Amino acid sequence: MRLAVLPLLFLASCASFKAAIDDKTALTGPAQGDLGRELEVHVAAKDAGLAAEFVDAVEADFESADLFDAVVATADTAPVRSGASSARLDLEVKGGESGDVHDFWRQRDGFVARYELDCRLTDRTGTVVLEGPVSGIAYDDVTDTDKLKEEKRQEIRAAARRDAALKIGRLLRRSAQAKANDALQAMERIHLPKGVGPVRIASLGFDDDPAARRRRGSQLTREVAAALAKLGPDLDVVSPEEVEQELGADSEGLLRSYEKIGPNELDRIIPRLGMRLIVVGKITADGNRVEATASVRPTATDGAPIGPSVQAAAEGPGALSLVAVELARQLGGELEKNPPKLLPKRDEPDSPDDLPKKKTDDEQKPPK
Repeated sequence: MRLAVLPLLFLASCASFKAAIDDKTALTGPAQGDLGRELEVHVAAKDAGLAAEFVDAVEADFESADLFDAVVATADTAPVRSGASSARLDLEVKGGESGDVHDFWRQRDGFVARYELDCRLTDRTGTVVLEGPVSGIAYDDVTDTDKLKEEKRQEIRAAARRDAALKIGRLLRRSAQAKANDALQAMERIHLPKGVGPVRIASLGFDDDPAARRRRGSQLTREVAAALAKLGPDLDVVSPEEVEQELGADSEGLLRSYEKIGPNELDRIIPRLGMRLIVVGKITADGNRVEATASVRPTATDGAPIGPSVQAAAEGPGALSLVAVELARQLGGELEKNPPKLLPKRDEPDSPDDLPKKKTDDEQKPPK
């Protein structure tokens, strides 16, 4: 096992369990810049296998959290220069320890795995946006260490590597979320004519580029639903959970294309979701930015899209959230310009044909 040959001096010298899990992470920097959507990762470690495992940990966290679309390992140890095509994360493994810790004072025992790394994240201009020490820590203080299998110990070591990646990504996510929150706060509520709202609307889905390595449509769908809810009480937004549950219940599975959704598909999902409007679109992404188009359409089979399709694009970490906010803002504007028709009241007929017909004289005569 890789970590079995690493020195356990740190853990052996700890007099307490608390000291063994002490977090020494101290990252500094704005955590934002010209980062793009691709990231090169270079890990300096004595063990090539360990370096590859750290790259995997960074990839798993960063690609799943709307930070980067592609995380790739690089063997290039040269410093990043201005005008680089990708942002770069340099990690140097300063130490890796794992083993049993026996706290005799507090009578607390457990297995601890930890790594100490130096981190340096530079954007495409060569500017350092994040740097400092990082501690990756994971432990099990529940299982009797004598009964802890090696497979479980390996899982804890992997969790320590993921912990290090998560701490770096957390600052990037926090910075990206702050920009998205600012955009949400700047959105103005829409105002539909009196009696029209609240209009039930569902963010139904976004088609991914068939050639895309990663699928972002479902994540953007949820982000758009959250942004639509910020447009005010005139919209009654169907929850993403309801939409996903209904589409999952479809016997044919997910729709082949949301943009080309037809009456037959809508007839199956409208009765339970009850929306009058749907939002559909498509999304593409490259190494620089995320782009998406969207349109809002009535669920009536003969209904044309409400206004033209709208488009939005954003770069860097958190781009999906920024795109979702901009799409929702533009779609809300189209709804204000072209509001849905006022629905008839329940106690009013929909058309003259629905009015009760006056009986003829013969019909009014009592039967013989």
